[in-house]
Amino acid sequence: LGLGASELPASPTNAFADDAAAAAMGQKLFFDKRLSADGTVACVDCHQPDDGFSDDRRVSVGIRDQRGRRHAMPIRSASLMPFLLWDGRAATVWRQPLFALENDREMDFTRVEVARFVANQMATEYEAVFGPLPSLEGLPLRARPGDPEWESLPEDERDAVQRIFVNVGKAIEAYERKLTCADTRFDRWTQGDVTLSDEELDGAAAFVRSGCVNCHSGPAVSDGAFHNLGLSDADADD
Repeated sequence: LGLGASELPASPTNAFADDAAAAAMGQKLFFDKRLSADGTVACVDCHQPDDGFSDDRRVSVGIRDQRGRRHAMPIRSASLMPFLLWDGRAATVWRQPLFALENDREMDFTRVEVARFVANQMATEYEAVFGPLPSLEGLPLRARPGDPEWESLPEDERDAVQRIFVNVGKAIEAYERKLTCADTRFDRWTQGDVTLSDEELDGAAAFVRSGCVNCHSGPAVSDGAFHNLGLSDADADD
C-alpha cells in the first residue's frame, strides 16, 4: 500500500528529513546539472519523473556519455527501504545521491566541488536550513577521499567539506521523501473503494499464484531484501 509523506517512518540519521526548506533546496539540487564535472548530468537524468523517477534505459548513462554498470533504481518511496543501491551499500536515503555525485561514470564531481557549488550558488538556502557556511578559501579545485589533494588537507578543512557534503545528501533526502506512491488504484482497491477490471483481477491472481507476492508485499510492495533469482549480471558493462 502507498503511504503519504506524513505516514513515513522517521529518518533516524537526518534531523532535516521533514523540513520544508530542506526539501525545497533538495529539489533544486536534484534538477541541477551543474553538480556534474561537465555540467550535463543531474540526478533527474537517471531518475526521470515521467518514468516513475527511474530510467527508461537498460543501463544508465553519466557524463561524457559513459555507460554505467547498472540500471538506476526508482526512488519513489525510497524512504521505506532499509538500504539502497543494487548492492545495498547505501544504508540511508541521504547517502545514496552522494555515491552518484562522486562516481566517475555518473556525475564525477568531488565533495570539495559540491561544497564550493553550495557556497557560491545556494548559500542563502543552505544557511537557512543548516546554519553558517565555513570558509572554503584555499581548497583545491577537486578533492575527494583517495585523492592526494584530499589527504593533504588539514582535518578541520576536511570536516568542513564533509559537513556540507552530507547536508547536501540530507536535503535531497528531504525532497525524495515527498516522492511517495500513495492513493493509487491498487490502494483504493485494497480498501474496497474501486472494482478492478477482469484483466486487472487476472493479473492480481497471477501475481499471487506465481509467488511474486512472497517478496513484493507491504507498504513499499517489497520486502526490502536481496534475492538470488539465478539471473546473470545483465547490466554489467564489460
